Amino acid sequence: MTYIWRRARTLLESGDESPTGGDDLTITHISREKHGDIYSCQAVEEGLESDWSHGHVLDVLYGPDQIQFDGTSDKLEVEEGKPVTVRCSADCNPACTVTWWTISRQTVITGQGEAVLSVPAVDVSVSGLYTCHVNNTHGGASRNLTLDIQFPDDGPQVSLVLYAAPSALLVLAVSLLVCVIRRCRRRRELRKLRYAAYLTVLNNRVSFVSSESPYARVHDEGVSLSHSGMRQATYLVTLLGVHRIISPYYSQWTEKL
Repeated sequence: MTYIWRRARTLLESGDESPTGGDDLTITHISREKHGDIYSCQAVEEGLESDWSHGHVLDVLYGPDQIQFDGTSDKLEVEEGKPVTVRCSADCNPACTVTWWTISRQTVITGQGEAVLSVPAVDVSVSGLYTCHVNNTHGGASRNLTLDIQFPDDGPQVSLVLYAAPSALLVLAVSLLVCVIRRCRRRRELRKLRYAAYLTVLNNRVSFVSSESPYARVHDEGVSLSHSGMRQATYLVTLLGVHRIISPYYSQWTEKL
């Protein structure tokens, strides 16, 4: 009596799966690709064939090999305020435990076989690095996901205003400085004009002031006036003005007498 083996409906003759002609089947190389294959056998004797036996399902145990992000790369750019959903899964047998971590290894969500990272409205507080970790009793693996926030179109305008504000302040400061300098120059020029006026008045009206006066000296080259002399000259000019006003009235009064 001999035995014939088949995988699914394909007869086995040679290769990794080598029938011995007996009731034993030797498989020399086991891989995850063979997981779930169904094997059955048939007995043959003197031209008589038995029915095919019930199938034996090959159960291959293995850990995670590749972690899948449902069509998403390792970097995801999302506009601020928009929702985001990323499904993490891996081929494992038995099914892996899948966990999403933040960069500080705080657990976000855990699932069996897969886990979905879901954010209803993205903002700066949820941006950054996330890690999907999968493991079972036969191994483990991890994969990182970077979540970047994309701001709306008005973002660059806000940035422009922020960058322009210091420039505007600088321009304002320079303008104020220029105004102060111009004002100081005007005051200095006004002092010079007043000083010249004092000298002119003294030169034309105060001819009776002695050249030996400690307050002023009048001569051909010009007039030199100290600060204290300038103050005294002011008083003198004032007195001369008063005298000029009242002198006509004084003359008329004396004539009537």
